[in-house]
Amino acid sequence: MKMFNQVNNHTLGLIHVAIAITIMIVMITLSPSHLIYDESFHLEGAELLIQGKSINEMLLAPLQSAPGPLYPILHAFLFPLTRLQAPYIRWINPIFLIISTIAISFCLKSYGITRPFYRSTAIFSVPMFWVTSGMALTEIPAFTMATFSLLTATFAVNEEASKRFTYVYFMLSGLFAGIAILGRQTYLPMILVFLVLSYYKPAWRWSALSAFLIAFFTVLPVFLTWGGLVPKSQSNVGGGIDVSHGLLAISYLGIVVAILAPSFFSILLKKWKLLLGAIFLMILANLTLFQFKFKLMMGLVKYVPIPEDFYSIIMGSLLITTCITFVLATFLNVLDRYENKLFLLMTGLTILSVSTSFGITHLFSSRYIMTCFPFVLIMIQPFYSPSRWTLLRFVLGGLFGILTLASYYTFKAT
Repeated sequence: MKMFNQVNNHTLGLIHVAIAITIMIVMITLSPSHLIYDESFHLEGAELLIQGKSINEMLLAPLQSAPGPLYPILHAFLFPLTRLQAPYIRWINPIFLIISTIAISFCLKSYGITRPFYRSTAIFSVPMFWVTSGMALTEIPAFTMATFSLLTATFAVNEEASKRFTYVYFMLSGLFAGIAILGRQTYLPMILVFLVLSYYKPAWRWSALSAFLIAFFTVLPVFLTWGGLVPKSQSNVGGGIDVSHGLLAISYLGIVVAILAPSFFSILLKKWKLLLGAIFLMILANLTLFQFKFKLMMGLVKYVPIPEDFYSIIMGSLLITTCITFVLATFLNVLDRYENKLFLLMTGLTILSVSTSFGITHLFSSRYIMTCFPFVLIMIQPFYSPSRWTLLRFVLGGLFGILTLASYYTFKAT
């Protein structure tokens, strides 16, 4: 009976994914026939390339998009198919997302994790993936390159791989990592993994270092042309620290991890006094010293008899609480699973990736944390257990994503 229930849960999960993909296909098919939100900004570079401009000219052009050249090059290449017209250009991201899901499933299979494809499709329960997949935005192609880098690195460290193939796989991993960075600069921490792997095992030293160098020199020409990590026309979005964006990113990540694998936080039950103490001290410090403010659901101020400024401080304290909960759970899980090198590596990449949000000083979007998810989907596996409860969480997360995407499609500026 237990085996029957597990198979049934697995089947229901695959049905859920099939329904999710069908819904996305229908939504994109019926989506607006004009560009919306930032879509036009990100396609400006592709338009220049189609007009015959060189990549160097595109990099130096006063564009309104801060990410690297991967996205415009991709859409310039696909111009004969899409003509840069909506909704056709919106089909590219879902295709890349499905490819990414398959790549992650191969990673999980290589790590000996059961039902790898079903587990990789957990990505469809992450709300922000619906927006980025259903619109012509820049995150998904870079996400796909990051998953390819992980997959080839996984092949490289496979004990059955010959020395020659280890070099080839590492070099491919470095190339894919570099391309991912050219899609979204927030993938830059990925190249540090190659340095870690070169130190971890002498047999991988030179092959992992070659991957680091390939990734480094893949992105170096672009950054030299820009004179920094972002285009010169977007220099206002680079440099500086925005604590609120970093805290918000960690909070979003914590919420999504709770959807994917709530048992990740189970370890806090053993340390509940430590958690409560940390939360109490940070809230007290915020109310009296820091007074970190965050404007969340400001419409509630109309119905709550407290000053708007104090309400913002309370919301800031709530944000800090969410961050502390996730960070403390992560720290305790690292201590508890110190021998699990894969978990440590994916956790480190997750934290480094989400920490890049502290350096985002312009407007912040929840989809910016998508950088983390090639690593998060592997990090959560020790805490992930397919069940009816898992399916319910995934359905609710996906439903929220569907509603969010629908709001983008139907929004009308006034």
